[in-house]
Amino acid sequence: MHRFIGAAIAAAAVAGFASAASAAPVAAYNWTGFYIGANAGYAWNDVDLASRFTCPTGACPYTSQTHLDFIGALGSGSFSPNVFTGGGQVGYNFQNGPFVYGVELDIQSFHLSRRIDGGRLVPASGGQTAEVSASVDTNWLFTARPRIGWLVQPQLLLYVTGGLALTKIDVANSVSDNCAAVQTCGLPDLAGASSASKTKAGWTLGGGTEWAFSPQWSVKAEYLYVSFGDVSTTSATNLSLSPNPNIMKTSASINASIARIGVNFRF
Repeated sequence: MHRFIGAAIAAAAVAGFASAASAAPVAAYNWTGFYIGANAGYAWNDVDLASRFTCPTGACPYTSQTHLDFIGALGSGSFSPNVFTGGGQVGYNFQNGPFVYGVELDIQSFHLSRRIDGGRLVPASGGQTAEVSASVDTNWLFTARPRIGWLVQPQLLLYVTGGLALTKIDVANSVSDNCAAVQTCGLPDLAGASSASKTKAGWTLGGGTEWAFSPQWSVKAEYLYVSFGDVSTTSATNLSLSPNPNIMKTSASINASIARIGVNFRF
């Protein structure tokens, strides 16, 4: 749904640019050359945090599948946060008749932070409570994309684009319980935490329109969809107390739809 909203924004911008271009005198214009610019917009994100609490050996403090699934579910969830994005781009265009080819690099702010904190009474445990947290964070987004476009008018370009996307994803989790305080438990308190940080490569695909309103300046409206695979972190609980610890693994995945406008200065 979010990508269709972004596409609608881009389509509206196309109509506006086309109207402005048709009102302006049609003049010879050459898109070949280097450019630099800035942009701003919003990102609609789909963020999934999935935690699994397991007993790899079958002889851990927690062995009941019901308990394992319950604790894992406390650290799992899906979110759709909206965040501001803004940054700059550089690129090069080559014009061949009505076609324009090029490549663009951009770096954006991409401040995404989501955290799950879950604490509930463990089923059939005699009063035992489990506490689980899971989180994901990002700060920036980089893309490197070829652009292929067609000139509707000498100064109005429609283009498609796609290529490499990079971001740094931080994932963390923790799990604990109050087993020692529950007479029927008979085990030490559960405790474990871990974190991981990875610069993750993904892909991006989108399109937009750009209108050159002077020999050196142009404005653009653009939609991009970016997708990244999973980044995971794994913690072993009570490792110093048990040779057979329970394991908590949390994976985070991020997809985003980005609608933005920008301005370019052509050398």
